Amino acid sequence: MIKIKILLIVILLFSMNTEANTVNKIKKQCSIGYLKSCSILASMYIDGEVIEENFSKAKKFYTKACNGKNTKGCAGLAFMYFAGLGTKVNFSKAIKFYTKACDDNYASSCYMIGSMYEQAQGVVLDEDKAKFFYTKACDEGSSRGCADIGLDIVNVKKLKNNIKGCNKGNKDACYSVALSYENGSGIIQNKQIAAERYKKLCKLGHMGACNNLGLMQEHGDDIKQDYQSAFLLYTKSCNSGNGHACSNLADMYSNSHGVNRDDLETIKFYIKACDNNYTKGCYSAGSKYLHGNDVTQNFSKALTLYFKACNNNFASACYDIGIMHAEGMGVEKDLQIAKKYYKLASIP
Repeated sequence: MIKIKILLIVILLFSMNTEANTVNKIKKQCSIGYLKSCSILASMYIDGEVIEENFSKAKKFYTKACNGKNTKGCAGLAFMYFAGLGTKVNFSKAIKFYTKACDDNYASSCYMIGSMYEQAQGVVLDEDKAKFFYTKACDEGSSRGCADIGLDIVNVKKLKNNIKGCNKGNKDACYSVALSYENGSGIIQNKQIAAERYKKLCKLGHMGACNNLGLMQEHGDDIKQDYQSAFLLYTKSCNSGNGHACSNLADMYSNSHGVNRDDLETIKFYIKACDNNYTKGCYSAGSKYLHGNDVTQNFSKALTLYFKACNNNFASACYDIGIMHAEGMGVEKDLQIAKKYYKLASIP
């Protein structure tokens, strides 16, 4: 027992000696102008774990670090004024030093400025400025900043990678950036910017961009509605093998959007969409044949198209196959097969 106590005392003394050496080394580095060490030393005086808590000394070393343009030094000094550590609470000085750190892209400081504008701490309440600084914090990797403007940090990071790829000439990456603007994924939604990006990409031959621009023009989605332009864009994209665009053409013929209703063209383009592996096109064509909507009813064709869609995990097609087997529509009634496809339809 005595040996164990002696061992513990030796370990403690060794640990204390090691910590003392570390502190002395950091102090020496700070004294010769290594500002990162000054900032670390200040934080140690605030924590009070390795060395005795001393807010006055913490403020002194944060000030030295900040005056030497050390970002963390400015952020630490700002926090001391904000929280009133070793000094009176002073929001004006806090925001001054948070701004210095934020200007150096220190995410947590940008977030704190946003919070202060949102809560009118030392500044006039300004939701626009709060949003600006939250956005900057988010851009610099603050998950809290992203959350406060309704964004997901994971999507923000994906967007940054896509922007890098786009800047290197990767058209698919540019397309993903446009999608992000359209859907507000990783960035504040801006459909006008999305439309401009789709337009540029379409001219460069990206058929997905042509199709998406067509959708926005057909439905007047934050841009001027233009059926004629949408039709031309869909046609260009469909002729290049984009199944989604073919399906959109079918919808235009079915809904008389800028063209006369034409049942033959509708089924033609749904099937073309299906042939180009657009699953919803298979389902839409199958439904036409199942119900005899605008075409002669044909259970065999409906089932073939539904099978193709179901095999690509289109739940509604699986469900309708179940109905056809349950009711004997073009096939013998078979409740076991029907249950099988109902089950497939329920699997996400």
